[in-house]
Amino acid sequence: MRSAIRVAVVLAMAIIVATPLSAVGEEKEKAKKKGPQVGENLLRQLEGVGLTAEQDQKIKDIMAEYTPKFEEARKKVGAAGKMIRETRRKAAAEGKKGKKAWPAVDALDLTAEQREGVVAGRELTLSLRKAVLGVLTDEQIKKMGRKRGGKKKEQ
Repeated sequence: MRSAIRVAVVLAMAIIVATPLSAVGEEKEKAKKKGPQVGENLLRQLEGVGLTAEQDQKIKDIMAEYTPKFEEARKKVGAAGKMIRETRRKAAAEGKKGKKAWPAVDALDLTAEQREGVVAGRELTLSLRKAVLGVLTDEQIKKMGRKRGGKKKEQ
């Protein structure tokens, strides 16, 4: 009888401990599902460039300025965002990247508002890249493997 009570107490304590841990796991899942952050790829490219504190702050200010604009474009795209990402992934698997992948997205059956969001997202991405590259020196841009205009170097 005592062993059954011990087992019940141990199980109850295990449940009490495990419940908050599962909630933490769910919060991490929600954070992952939120999607890519604004300029995430661009920031990854800047890691080895050697930014000064002033440049770092200017870039953070630029990102903060663009975040609400990107959020607005994402709202317009809505649920079609997942379909667009999948289409771009398929195009990338076929060797079509960047501008070459966009015709596949343009062929999707999107509403006028969704198309407007897609176009706004493209324009914002180009504008963001140009603004961030404007903060960098020519040497830093070369370290990124890009020209001043934002296009990759031809090798």
